Amino acid sequence: MNSNTANAAKVYIVRDNPKYQYTNIYYVDMQSITSFALASRFDMQANDILYVDPTGLARWNRIISAILPSTSAINVISGI
Repeated sequence: MNSNTANAAKVYIVRDNPKYQYTNIYYVDMQSITSFALASRFDMQANDILYVDPTGLARWNRIISAILPSTSAINVISGI
């Protein structure tokens, strides 16, 4: 995991089983050495989804990236 973009404390595995009504969501804190050791015993299955929450910096970067094109357009329009 890239520590600049991925929050190792918030790792989730989503497992859907069509035979059952419910979806299982497993949470793992990969910053804890105990959880890290236990995670090696967890067998991933076909169609499991691994989700790692982004860091605050990654979220901030997404917001800035969404805003900057708008501000660039405003600057171009105001310069005309």
